[in-house]
Amino acid sequence: MQSSPSEEAVAKAKDLLAAKLNVSKDDIKVVSVLTGNWSDSSLGISEPGKMYMFALVPGFIVRLEAQGKQYQYNADQKGHLKFSEKIGEKGFHKDATA
Repeated sequence: MQSSPSEEAVAKAKDLLAAKLNVSKDDIKVVSVLTGNWSDSSLGISEPGKMYMFALVPGFIVRLEAQGKQYQYNADQKGHLKFSEKIGEKGFHKDATA
């Protein structure tokens, strides 16, 4: 069975966080996964001097917990993830059905 884009985003986020913190993926808990649209291709994390496509980008916010602290990755449905320094929903519009 093929996994969904949100499941793939969670798996990738856990891999990235495990490497970042040097912990086992088993030590990382999924707090929440929000489904919706980003307002542009920056996925809510723009970098100075970079240009971004201004269009709705379907994606997710993946919130994880490890070592007593919460972490967030912003993702699109194509598998691109960005680590967010802040927990939040800037530039994200949740699906009404989610």
